[in-house]
Amino acid sequence: METAKMEIETVTELALNYIKKAGFLFARVISVKHEDGQWTVLINVGGYTSDIKTLKIADATGKITGYE
Repeated sequence: METAKMEIETVTELALNYIKKAGFLFARVISVKHEDGQWTVLINVGGYTSDIKTLKIADATGKITGYE
């Protein structure tokens, strides 16, 4: 098992900041997972319904590498 360079709190904060800058007013983190040098963060951006967004963040750089 590899050791993460970034702490989970930092990853969560980066993800939420990105989602809010993308224009979503409501955002709740559902899960945060680290594997293969990358963080995967699932965020529900739906106010009354479930609308899940996935962000991928590089552990080495802290940059967003994917968004769906």
